[in-house]
Amino acid sequence: MIFFPFSKIILDEQLRNEIVSIAEKVIFEAHYFIRRNNDESSVSLREVNRFIILFQFFLNFLENRKENIFNYNIRDNYIGAINLSLYLYYFLRIFNKNIRRDFINTINNFFVNKFNFEKLPIKIQEEIEEEINIEIGYAKNKALLENIFALFVCVINKIPLFIVGKPGCSKSLSTSLIFQNMRGINSNKNIFKKYPRLISFYYQGSLSSTSEGIQNIFIKARKTILNDKNSKEILPVFYFDEMGFTELSKNNPLKVIHSELEYDENKGKISFVGISNWSLDASKMNRGIFISIPEPDKDDLILTALKIGESYNDILVNKYKEYYEKI
Repeated sequence: MIFFPFSKIILDEQLRNEIVSIAEKVIFEAHYFIRRNNDESSVSLREVNRFIILFQFFLNFLENRKENIFNYNIRDNYIGAINLSLYLYYFLRIFNKNIRRDFINTINNFFVNKFNFEKLPIKIQEEIEEEINIEIGYAKNKALLENIFALFVCVINKIPLFIVGKPGCSKSLSTSLIFQNMRGINSNKNIFKKYPRLISFYYQGSLSSTSEGIQNIFIKARKTILNDKNSKEILPVFYFDEMGFTELSKNNPLKVIHSELEYDENKGKISFVGISNWSLDASKMNRGIFISIPEPDKDDLILTALKIGESYNDILVNKYKEYYEKI
């Protein structure tokens, strides 16, 4: 049964019982849904702890937004935090779009009538995207916004994140944009000013990778916060590129990350982002959150084309929309 953090932050007993009941039901159903559509090892008990971490973060995030676009009251903020936590932890890992729709339909039943599971997450993604300086020629499509959203939340909370998808689905781009724009108090926009400046520690995975090489990056990144007097103002991030190739190495170098990625209260805990063209084994993926980017369908390709045109000039899209769609 889930009591913390609800017992400490929801003083009204009736409201607390309602929120706890909803949280228990949706976590159980999401957990069961993922197992039913994958395999037993696709979920773990770590997820309940991380769900609570996400709930607390999103609740604080919603309460501190300058403009309450949805006119949320206190109850709705709790529901919103549950909604966003489910979206990030369970929904974004689903690769098949039809199964994603099934998940939405299943979870909607546990909220109020006509609940729109994607409404709030999409709005928050758009708000975060507005904080990002994106060059002309790049499409602000669904994949990019989902990646940036997951990166922002997981990096801040030091929850390991794995982004899985085929080449061309904005894995590297989204990561680069987060590193370029999250510069602490020197950030250009308001949201990022509230959080530490990111410092990237890059590792290129390959068939020749070794455990020692990976371990050295963790050590180097950790020293940044242990030795820096301004450690609260910076946040080191281990950025592991091409993890899939590393997993194929005969040296079995990824075994070293098992202990490094366990979530605990270690003061030396650092953020971790790994990207791969294919899924890794469950022993690694279960140590963090992973998002699986679906292959683009016709609608996705049309949206991407329109967004690229829009990045140059809105007039292009308005005038040549039919041509973009046909291309």
